[in-house]
Amino acid sequence: MRKAKTILITGPESSGKTTLAKQLAENLGAEFLPEYARTYLEQHGPEYEQSTLLTIAKEHTLAFDTSLASNQSKILLLDTFLLNIKIWSEEKYESCDSWILDQLTSFRPDGVLLCKPDIPWKPDPLRENPLDRDRLFAIYQQELDQLQWNYLIIDAERREKKLKESVREFISKA
Repeated sequence: MRKAKTILITGPESSGKTTLAKQLAENLGAEFLPEYARTYLEQHGPEYEQSTLLTIAKEHTLAFDTSLASNQSKILLLDTFLLNIKIWSEEKYESCDSWILDQLTSFRPDGVLLCKPDIPWKPDPLRENPLDRDRLFAIYQQELDQLQWNYLIIDAERREKKLKESVREFISKA
């Protein structure tokens, strides 16, 4: 059975992750796995505790495993995943559950598209941090470097020019 290439789309809030994932899924004929945190918070409300992040992480991991097992396309695009939960948990609660950390170390995407927050912030009742997206972007870069994951930065210029070609080339090398 052929395993799909797994491409993680990550970055700070309101950096265009979901828009990019949907656009690439359509353009590349890839499967798209939506951000589970958004689904959870839309169902249960925007208030949460640190333990909620573990619930979200476990459900997102289950959805990922199910999607990967049944995937018929060559590419599986993840609109965020455990890295986002880890970074957010450490930002908000100054720690992260060991289950999330263990899962993160055993997960290795074929590639990562890191969205730079150089597009305007869009208010949303589930978003919490409009003021220091550049600082958070640097944290994402540091984490990706530490994990030694192959990543491509998607900035405003790349979004406007040659996005599809850049991503196709990146994925083909993944």
